[in-house]
Amino acid sequence: MTAWDVGTETPDSLRPFTSTAQVPIVSGPQYVDPYAEWGIPRRWRPAPLGLRLAVVFTALLVLAGLAGIAVHKARPSALAWLEPGRTHPAASQTSRQAPPSTAAPAKAKAKAPSASQPVTQTTTGPQASTVQVDTTQYTVVVLAQNRCWVSASDPTSTTPQFASVLSAGAQQTFHPTNGQLDVNLGASAVTVSVMLAGKSAAAWQFTPPAAPYTLTFTSSAR
Repeated sequence: MTAWDVGTETPDSLRPFTSTAQVPIVSGPQYVDPYAEWGIPRRWRPAPLGLRLAVVFTALLVLAGLAGIAVHKARPSALAWLEPGRTHPAASQTSRQAPPSTAAPAKAKAKAPSASQPVTQTTTGPQASTVQVDTTQYTVVVLAQNRCWVSASDPTSTTPQFASVLSAGAQQTFHPTNGQLDVNLGASAVTVSVMLAGKSAAAWQFTPPAAPYTLTFTSSAR
């Protein structure tokens, strides 16, 4: 007895299923290829250029590796120069066959002597210096920053050219005799300069570190 026999009449629409106990197969929606429906052949896109190049390059590397393995097995000495610490046979032969150089070694160029200083100073004591000038045509200029006693004389004469006190800012010029002159300074707040003939800039300047101070000027051109 079925469920329909218990006080219930089987509907007419369900009698074929209840009598046969079979469920009809209901098919779902099927995919229809639009290309096949219209008769258009499907076109596949080619692989990207980068991918194709990578495949070709990889294939070449594999072929090169296989060729190297084959050569190494057939003739191991043919690839021995690739090992670390070995040089190429052709390079070693070239180095052995190179003739010795016959060129004479290049001589070092002699350096030109530096021009001598026109004025040189040599300290002869804590309060004295000798100043040598390479010409007799020069003058000595004394510029006082403060009051200073100054005397200038020719070593061959007993009479000084100048002996007086220079006030602050005063300047005195002396002309050596045959390139010789003695200058005595009573203070250190002075500047002594050597002016060469035809030159507007001082060739030498000096401020004494102590007082009194004596400067002896000579000329190497005498």
